[in-house]
Amino acid sequence: MEKRISVISIFLIVLFLIAITAASTSFARSQQNEPLPKSQQPPPSKDVRVQRAQKPKSEFWDLEVDKVIINGQSLSYPRPSGPAPTIHVKVGEPVNCKCYYKIKTIPISDITGSDAKHWGSGNFSYRICAQIYEIPDFFSSVEWTCLNRKLPKFTYEDVKNWPLVSRKSRKTWTSYLEYNWIATAEYVGNNSLMFTFWVDDHDTIKETDEDNNGEAAYDRHVALIVVIP
Repeated sequence: MEKRISVISIFLIVLFLIAITAASTSFARSQQNEPLPKSQQPPPSKDVRVQRAQKPKSEFWDLEVDKVIINGQSLSYPRPSGPAPTIHVKVGEPVNCKCYYKIKTIPISDITGSDAKHWGSGNFSYRICAQIYEIPDFFSSVEWTCLNRKLPKFTYEDVKNWPLVSRKSRKTWTSYLEYNWIATAEYVGNNSLMFTFWVDDHDTIKETDEDNNGEAAYDRHVALIVVIP
């Protein structure tokens, strides 16, 4: 009788151990399948981070009109509100205009290697124009000048050497378009000749600021050109 009880006890103990083992295995599996909290999740793999860094920013450049020098007279542009300044020129004399503008990057500290590779490739072109026309018809052009130019070329190594004065420092290039026109007798007494210029004609470049390009419209002209005998 005692032998039978001993056998039964051993059998019950074995069953108990099997049940504990099965429960432990099930719990471990459930823990493996449960997602970790974000704070405990491992960082993305190096390959994923590299792929994200390789995408250049959609907006990088800013082309901005700066000033105009007409026959030696410097004029701010875009001009303040009020009437445009008047430039008098005699018949047969030239109207010489140097139209200055700036090309700026995003803040230097925000430029990545992929930005430099893409936007500094030297493959991007823009168009700059200047004209004298008769208001109010912008298309009644007396003389047009338009040129296609390329945005600056640079490398990421160049970026590392650019001076960083502040967190918002940008790399800036200054350039100009030269415009010339010889005043003719047919425009004597015509007080509707306006001069204007603008950069990034047709908005070819997607800029960080599209409102400082100088507008190809008579309400944003630089100066009134008056031809005298």
